Amino acid sequence: MGGTDLAGDFSAAGNREEMLRRFGELPLIAVLRRMPAEKIDQVVEVLVAAGVGLAEVTWDGPEAVSLLRRAKGVSGQALTWGMGTVTSAGQVKEAWALGARYVVTPILVEEVITAAKASGLACVMGAFSPTEIWSAHRLGADLIKVFPAASVGPKYFTELRGPFPDIPLLAVGGVTADNAADYLRAGATGVAAGGALVPRRLVEAGERGPLLESVSRFVKAVREGLPVGHR
Repeated sequence: MGGTDLAGDFSAAGNREEMLRRFGELPLIAVLRRMPAEKIDQVVEVLVAAGVGLAEVTWDGPEAVSLLRRAKGVSGQALTWGMGTVTSAGQVKEAWALGARYVVTPILVEEVITAAKASGLACVMGAFSPTEIWSAHRLGADLIKVFPAASVGPKYFTELRGPFPDIPLLAVGGVTADNAADYLRAGATGVAAGGALVPRRLVEAGERGPLLESVSRFVKAVREGLPVGHR
């Protein structure tokens, strides 16, 4: 892996559009960070059952490659997958070769946006300050991941909507089922969550019923925060 001539298991055309379409249907991204390999099947099945359409496997080491490959095999077309914690063009190429439709960064990295565009992938770019948000938007990021959102709260998104009424903002970091709707009503275009959406204790316990209840509750909260007619 890592070469530009690697072919993924999909056509490059339409990858970005598929991700954005799914995001429009339900603006929620499930973040799977350091997920135990032996638990990934059940987690993916629960995400699908709860109606989640977008998920990412974070790049926390070489095991991320096998986890994403396994997750895609389990979900089939029911989930659109991305690679998270991407910080280099090389990782973008790896993600493309694995069949990811989008990449997510924790910070603003211009080379990631450039590589994503060249690969036909959507790019969710991490930013925090108004300057970073504007810069990421100008560089061509499809969504701006405002991280860590909990450090400023929903009101920050309301304030950002003054100068940036049309930039799509994703609230990430500290978003829960209890406050997801607040972020959306305040101005966030969507949200993403990891442990609050897929609690580690439930994953490790293998408790499908409680895990499905947790994810379903989060999905319901997101729908409740959307404008009438988009729920």
